Amino acid sequence: MALYTPKGQLLADFENVFSGEPWYGESILTILERVSPDQAMKPVGEKRIYTVLLHILAWRGYLLRQLQGETEYDITDSAVDWPVYQHEGAAAWPRAVTSLKENQQQVLTLLRNLSEEQLMDTVPLRNFSLAFLINGVIQHDVYHVGQIALLQKLA
Repeated sequence: MALYTPKGQLLADFENVFSGEPWYGESILTILERVSPDQAMKPVGEKRIYTVLLHILAWRGYLLRQLQGETEYDITDSAVDWPVYQHEGAAAWPRAVTSLKENQQQVLTLLRNLSEEQLMDTVPLRNFSLAFLINGVIQHDVYHVGQIALLQKLA
């Protein structure tokens, strides 16, 4: 797909930030693969790498549900947006990373099947387009993966 189309650019950005060679540095997967389960669960100030990843997953889950046409779902509940750490244990980290990889494939599959016109549709309960949401999730991922990289250095 040509990069000069809005859809082509969104697909390229979504894939590149996740597992490619983005201009800003390392991809999401490259950074996450360096994080050990112990580092992921260790509190650093008021944050844990694990809960930052759950927050990323919450917004990606919101995007996925919008792409699937779930018009009544919104991410306004703070417990959904920033899940509380429940002492899940070290095995929860690889499960969360696997969930992120699965979400990536699901979003890409649905995005590939959208038309350029559908990208301009307004997201239900919001006043912005689906393309704006997708771009926002990409930016959100970049911000929080940078936070994860910093937390790992401090852990």
